[in-house]
Amino acid sequence: MRSKVNANEQKEMQFWSVEDFTKFLESSKGHVHYIVFSLAIYTGMRRGEILGLRWQDIDFDHRELKVIQTANWTRSGLVIQRPKTNYSIRSVKLFQAVLDDLQERYEQVQALKAEYGDAYEDNDLVCCYPTGGYIKPKRITEGMVVLVRKAGVKKIRFHDLRHTHASFLLKIEINPKVAAERLGMTPAMFNERYSHLLPTMQDEAVDRIEAELKKHSEKSLEPTNV
Repeated sequence: MRSKVNANEQKEMQFWSVEDFTKFLESSKGHVHYIVFSLAIYTGMRRGEILGLRWQDIDFDHRELKVIQTANWTRSGLVIQRPKTNYSIRSVKLFQAVLDDLQERYEQVQALKAEYGDAYEDNDLVCCYPTGGYIKPKRITEGMVVLVRKAGVKKIRFHDLRHTHASFLLKIEINPKVAAERLGMTPAMFNERYSHLLPTMQDEAVDRIEAELKKHSEKSLEPTNV
């Protein structure tokens, strides 16, 4: 059953190329929820992790953030809780691009606090409404539909931004174990989820091994000076 579920997920899985997500982000600059999409693409964080991210969880000096809590909406309302697994509680190193976006977002939040004063609901959130409240996932979905159309890129789901990050890590040859840690998964889960993206990497690995062995063999056949 697990394999069948994963096979179905792989079949439905979509992701953007570097050109696609760069075009999307450039087109989305200035949108009220831009930082949500930037974090999803550049860190691979889950939606609940992004919506629960606080400024106290970000270390600009060490260029990393910590995933400590999630914000999820249920029929009973908002639920703030720790991630469900130990693997999900993690540190994520940050690219300069997302660090720049976070710095710009921090300045926006400070301006909003000054504008709304006592009416600002300060939850220390990175991603929030202008008045500081927790964002409902529906608003992110609606915003993404509009922004995808505006950017003229392939339509994908918000969760596919996580797949986009995973495929990007594999494309730039990040070790799958490191990629799994970054996404808050076990190496086994990562390999099972993204195994269909790995065959070309296996081919490249074999080609490199053969090239290295050939180089060693040729070196050993070189005449030595007596």
